[in-house]
Amino acid sequence: MIAGFERPNAGRILLDGVDLAAVPPYRRPVNMMFQNYALFPHLNVEANIAFGLKQEGLAKREIDRRIADMVALVKLEGFGGRKPHELSGGQRQRVALARSLVKRPRVLLLDEPLAALDKKLRGETQFELMELQREVGFTFIIVTHDQSEAMTVANRIGVMDRGRLIQVAPPAEIYEQPNSRWVADFIGDVNLFAGRLGDDGLSIEGTAAGRLHVAVKPDAEPGTMVWVAVRPEKVRISREPPLPGLDNCVAGTVVDIGYLGDVSIYKLRIRDGSPVKAVIANVGGRSERVAGVDEQVWLSWPAEAAIVLTR
Repeated sequence: MIAGFERPNAGRILLDGVDLAAVPPYRRPVNMMFQNYALFPHLNVEANIAFGLKQEGLAKREIDRRIADMVALVKLEGFGGRKPHELSGGQRQRVALARSLVKRPRVLLLDEPLAALDKKLRGETQFELMELQREVGFTFIIVTHDQSEAMTVANRIGVMDRGRLIQVAPPAEIYEQPNSRWVADFIGDVNLFAGRLGDDGLSIEGTAAGRLHVAVKPDAEPGTMVWVAVRPEKVRISREPPLPGLDNCVAGTVVDIGYLGDVSIYKLRIRDGSPVKAVIANVGGRSERVAGVDEQVWLSWPAEAAIVLTR
C-alpha cells in the first residue's frame, strides 16, 4: 500500500502530511527493493542502476554523475561493466540497493533485503545498511522475519500479528518492555510464569517458580492474573543453595546444553516440570561450565529483570 500496488480499504497513507492513497505508484516519492533483487540479467551494473533515470528522461551527464555517486556509495567501483551473473550475492544486493536509491526517493521500502545472503555476510551488511541510511538521510522501511536483524538495523520497530500492529517502539523498549506475552515471546526468547498479583503490587503469587518479586508495580489490581517475563540472559545458575530470603530463586535440573561459542544455552526443568531457559556467557571457556546435564542447580534473577505482563 505504501508503494501503491494495493489500495487501502480505509484510512490514509501520509507522507509529510500529504495523503498518497490516490497517487499512482510512478508518481510517488517512494522506491522499492525487492527480496529477489529483480535485476535485469542482460544489463550490466551501471545499466541496471541507470534504468529508472533513463525512464525519467534525465540528461546523460546527470545520469552518469548519479551512477558514479551510487557505485562509490555502495562500494562497487570497478564492477560497473559486469552482468548480474558475474557478481556474488552480496554484490547483487548492493546493485539492487543502488538502483533503488539513485532516484532519490523520500522513502525506500526493502523487502527482506538481506535474506539471500549467508549468515556472516548478512551480519556485516546490516551495519553497512545502517551507515548507508545515515549517509543518504532517507527513511527506510524494512520488512524482515529475522528478529535479530530488526533489532540491529532499526530505530523503531513495528511488531505485527495478523495485520495488526501490536507494539511500535525502539528496539530496546520492544525487548525490555514488551506490552504483551505475544510480543515478549516473538522478539527473542523468554521465560513466562503465570500467577496472581499480590496485595503489595510487587509480588506475584502461585507461579510455577513460587512467589516472585518485581521492581515495578504493574497497572493492575491485586488478585489479577498476570505473567512474569524473564529473559534467559537475566537468569543466573548456581550450584550453591540460595541465601535465606533471596527473592526469585527456584531449584531446577539441567536437561540440555547448547554451546554457541560466546554463550551457552541451558535448558532446565524446575520443580513442577516447567521448562526454563538460561543463557550464560562463556567467559572462562567451554571447560568451565557452570553445571552439567542432569545436575541439580539453583536459578535466580533480580527483581529488576522481571517484566510483568497483563495480557
